[in-house]
Amino acid sequence: MKTKYVAGVHFVGLVMMLTAARHADAAVIGKYARWPAGATINVWIQNIDPEGDDSRQKLFADGINRWPATFDRGYTINVNLGNPPANTPNLVRFTWVPPGTKRGGLKLAPLGGITGAEVDVATNQITGGQGIIDNTVPNGTAAQRQFIANLGMHEFTHALGLADDRNGVVTNSKIAPTGVMAFNARDLAEITLLYGRPPTQGGGGPR
Repeated sequence: MKTKYVAGVHFVGLVMMLTAARHADAAVIGKYARWPAGATINVWIQNIDPEGDDSRQKLFADGINRWPATFDRGYTINVNLGNPPANTPNLVRFTWVPPGTKRGGLKLAPLGGITGAEVDVATNQITGGQGIIDNTVPNGTAAQRQFIANLGMHEFTHALGLADDRNGVVTNSKIAPTGVMAFNARDLAEITLLYGRPPTQGGGGPR
């Protein structure tokens, strides 16, 4: 299976896109790459701190766990901490690395992340994803801990094939430094454009 890595990069206050599903070369991965209908997405976040609610891996996971209620289109999102078992299907893996680490020609900035989807070129469907997160991001204060959760919430947008949108909140590259981010109308429109309407709005998700 031939795959293409489709990456978005977030810098605090600045966004640089390598490629994204809506901006990619249509001849290579199509205009709108997305997860196949009904997929179970298995997210694994590398442990960086001792276990606990204030650990950075748990905070990052908390942000991703805000997605299922909104992404109600027949998908299952399983969020786990640690290292994934071998051959985990539909794997989206996040690891902690030093700022300055390069991925896909991009350099990880302080307090940032680079996350991308892996797309099967033949089917134009997302099959997995990879993300790297700054391993120096602090978690000493309540605001810092909330930022990590917001960072996780935002980075997962790229694992779903969504691009940054300056008019969104969750899809906005400028991540809220304090408070809990919530999906706004533009975020929901972006999700619907790629994955269809949820059953509660008369839709059935992607076919």
